[in-house]
Amino acid sequence: VTDTCIPEDEAIRRIEKAALAEWTAADKKGERYFPHEFFYRMIRSGAFKQHYQIDPKDSWMVAACEKNLPIIVPGWEDATLGNIFAAHCMKGDVKSVHTVRTGIEYMMYLADWYRKNSGGAGVGFFQIGGGIAGDFPICVVPMLEQDMAEATPLWSYFCQISDSTTSYGSYSGAVPNEKITGASSDRTRRNSSWNPTRPSSHRSSSPACWRVDPVRVALLLLPLLLLTPAYTLADGLPASPYIQVSGHGELRVAPDMVLVPLTLEKSDKDATLARAEVEDRAAKVIALARRLGLADKDIAAPAVTVYPEYGCAPISPGSPSKGCNRVRVAQHVTRSVILTLHELSRYGDLVDGLFDIGITDLGGVSFDRSDRDALQEKARALAVADARAKAVGLAQAAGVALGPVYSIAEQGGYGGPRPMMAAAAKSGAAPEYLSGEIEVGADVTVYYLIAH
Repeated sequence: VTDTCIPEDEAIRRIEKAALAEWTAADKKGERYFPHEFFYRMIRSGAFKQHYQIDPKDSWMVAACEKNLPIIVPGWEDATLGNIFAAHCMKGDVKSVHTVRTGIEYMMYLADWYRKNSGGAGVGFFQIGGGIAGDFPICVVPMLEQDMAEATPLWSYFCQISDSTTSYGSYSGAVPNEKITGASSDRTRRNSSWNPTRPSSHRSSSPACWRVDPVRVALLLLPLLLLTPAYTLADGLPASPYIQVSGHGELRVAPDMVLVPLTLEKSDKDATLARAEVEDRAAKVIALARRLGLADKDIAAPAVTVYPEYGCAPISPGSPSKGCNRVRVAQHVTRSVILTLHELSRYGDLVDGLFDIGITDLGGVSFDRSDRDALQEKARALAVADARAKAVGLAQAAGVALGPVYSIAEQGGYGGPRPMMAAAAKSGAAPEYLSGEIEVGADVTVYYLIAH
């Protein structure tokens, strides 16, 4: 794939250059980040801008960076960039192999995220395709329940889209009835409503963690089958003549809120000292936010996470062993704080206060709208109207009558940019922060049947 689809010099080596700069900078400071966090740092640094080949607003990676979405990347070590990182560690460019956080830490990170977000309606699991990217995260629930012995909210639902047949043990293409099992009989009796994602008493022998009762899956799919028109072909397209069009709707509005995600972290041989410094900074951030009028509901300060950091100690002279011994060198303490500021005029005060505390990494800041859902609905309506106008024009040009809508699919929207700062005109004056406008957009694909 790399040889034919991703040019080595025009893509991979350009990414390597930016990645190496971030790896070595973090390595010198004793900082560690996940693979997706390093990508976010590269995007925010502007290292790729001169090489962009599409509008950044059409990039899902840039959009994820702007929203600071958590991206779980199991098996990153097997990726091209993972190979490149290993090479730079072997060359000595990066001193600590643990500068990039590991897959086990990803599981711990995901487990912590799930604990915080699985209340209420819960979290569903929607898998597209197969492989470790799907099988790794689905295991977080049985891991918490079985290995941590915690009472854990279950996945609210499980859905998978793939073209796989029964795999008989391989995990890359396992189908839903090999992924999970239904409840054991005693749990079913205690549960008044059947939950297809209740884990069984033990994991299956395959890497996928759960199995599901195929009869129940069939019952879940039956309503979908009943809704499928009789004139649909195997590829999902209508059998009768049709017109396919795309539509775009877009609103440009001034933001009324700004999200400021912060990561407070410290490494020290003494975990107590590291935690004390992190907690002290967190307390100062929370106090600052309250002074600026933020309500507690606009201050998210999740729990502290602690994990060991390892280094390499030289083996004593004369030893027959080669290489070095893996030793623990520090404890890394992290705490995340997310601030939602509704008075945009106070953003400058917030930045000043954070700088006074010693927090200068504000790369994840993004502007947004509190009524985004309503604006998204308007953009969606504009996109549908745009699609219909195109379909009417095509039908008239072709001399046919436009029939009813066969299907409408939304392709997703996009958000606005990070804030821009413009220096004040007078020397020494306070900086002026210009939020500009954010875009709320929607794209749809519509199939119209041609009337007979």
